[in-house]
Amino acid sequence: MHNKRGQAAMEFLMTYGWALLVVLVSLGSLTFYFGYDNSSFASETCFFGPGLGCSDMLVNEDSISLKVMNSLGKDMTSFSVSSANCGVPSASPRLDNGDEDLFILSDCSFTPEDLIDESLSLTYTFIDSSLEHIKDATLTAVVEGGTKQSGGGSGGGYGSDGNTIALYKFDEGDGGVISDSSVNGLHGSFSTLGELIDNGGAETGTLDNFAGFDGFKGPSANCIEGDYCFYKAGDGSSGTIQSTNAFEVDMANTYYISGQFKSTGLGGDSLLYFGYEPFDENMIEIESEQVFTIDNTETELYEDIKSTDKIIKIVDGNNWVTNYNHERMAFHIDISGSFDDLPNRDLSNKDIVRVQPFGSYWEVEFDTVAGKTYSAGTKVRQHIAGGTYMYDGANEEYVGSDWTIYKGVTSGENIKGIAAGKWWPGTKFAKILFLSNLGQGPTYSLDIDNISVVSNPVTYTNKWTTGKFGTAIEFNGVDDYVEIPYNPNMELTDKFTLEFWMYPKSFTSAESRVIHRSGIWGVYFVENTLKFYTVASERVVINYVFPPGSENQWYHVAGTYDGAEMKLFIDGVEIGIPVLQYGDINGDMRDMFIGTNSGSDRFFEGSLDEIRISDYVRYT
Repeated sequence: MHNKRGQAAMEFLMTYGWALLVVLVSLGSLTFYFGYDNSSFASETCFFGPGLGCSDMLVNEDSISLKVMNSLGKDMTSFSVSSANCGVPSASPRLDNGDEDLFILSDCSFTPEDLIDESLSLTYTFIDSSLEHIKDATLTAVVEGGTKQSGGGSGGGYGSDGNTIALYKFDEGDGGVISDSSVNGLHGSFSTLGELIDNGGAETGTLDNFAGFDGFKGPSANCIEGDYCFYKAGDGSSGTIQSTNAFEVDMANTYYISGQFKSTGLGGDSLLYFGYEPFDENMIEIESEQVFTIDNTETELYEDIKSTDKIIKIVDGNNWVTNYNHERMAFHIDISGSFDDLPNRDLSNKDIVRVQPFGSYWEVEFDTVAGKTYSAGTKVRQHIAGGTYMYDGANEEYVGSDWTIYKGVTSGENIKGIAAGKWWPGTKFAKILFLSNLGQGPTYSLDIDNISVVSNPVTYTNKWTTGKFGTAIEFNGVDDYVEIPYNPNMELTDKFTLEFWMYPKSFTSAESRVIHRSGIWGVYFVENTLKFYTVASERVVINYVFPPGSENQWYHVAGTYDGAEMKLFIDGVEIGIPVLQYGDINGDMRDMFIGTNSGSDRFFEGSLDEIRISDYVRYT
């Protein structure tokens, strides 16, 4: 039996041994001539230890992407990954037990096609504990890089590398300076009129930012400067209109509210109130009776009260009154003189109708039960209800048949009360508000245009929004844009990549610019058609038509030029076929713009994030 096996083995070697020898020689030749090494066959692994799964990974020259599953049996309030070779750790979202999420480290520095053994640090907290856990992990992977990168469909926030000309991450969160994260210092300035509620002038012909208008007119000569304008139809009673969004109020700033109005009826038959609706830090409306105090009425309860009592006793009612409308009693007041209890929402149910002395105490009678239960000694104060809102722009103004500007200035915070030109106590947010058409006939309407609230200094915070990674700028399509002054470092020759994340809100504009250097290269929209262009020997354009309903979602856009061909990628997928284009694309000392043609027109409406310009082709 053994002899037969040995004979079979010898016959196999005699027959196939020459083939094995050829394979071994070939592998040796590859190593000698091409520097071939075993990293190409390396087993890529990531090990997080028991309870934490790493199901997939991708390492590029500037980022690490990891798919992580929580199998520890407990929900996490946060989970993040960091590495000494990556400047930006991953985000730290909630990761429930059994859930899987993508974690991306950016601003890394790896060499394409290298085999790396990376030490990672995991940081996480459980939902029922404040203790922070830190755990070591390992990653072994071959670095993908250069033109082998996929498009942004699964990419992370960008880092800057040796090929990055400019990188705008829009993570400032506020302010007028936009930082370039590359080494070239191509910083820009964010410009806006400072409108804290967008679309106040109805320029885009939508009602997105207001609730209560009956519609909009235009474009026509009946609207200011030929743009659209809003209208509120008359019905013989007043109508309340609010901005959909609120803006944050900074007491160090001065706020200017302005608007233009005209009545289509007879002069003097449309009564207007125009100003703000104030809110506290929890976005709860502040009502006038909660802040409008009557001076020197601080006292305390003489005896216990029950919620069913209609008559209660206080220690001193000398300064209490009943000659106003809607007097209230406030409980648990601040008696230090700083009025820290305002806005005080702990108020009696109804109005006070009688205040009368009885020797050592005073009786206070309500028109119904008090609705409160408190013990003797509880500190109380008298309040009254004033105007419903802050009418700093127009207060009981009759609107005529010609366009008229109504405006006002608001600065600082009242310690108490509702004086005009001051924010009510406790105001942290505000909405624009109109009470219009009081007395207006049903066949007429109030036309409204150029509504704006701006602050000095200019407040930019409302322009920042949640980005694809970190924060992004939301361009309003009216007057928001970024300008990057000319710098020799922005010049390119015959190769480049322009890429960014984009969240378009509207395709209704005839033309809007996303980013460009005029007459050199750029990306812009004509209605719903995205156009990527360069100008070398001549202007050449690649088009992509977004289908209906494509608004309000994130897209990754990348345009490349290698000196001979232009390509366009949407979410990592090449669009159409390459377009031939030859020559250099030097810039003639021109500025670069984001969100506009030149700061005067063709404004983009939507959000932009992670704009990166490179001097080579990143996508093929």
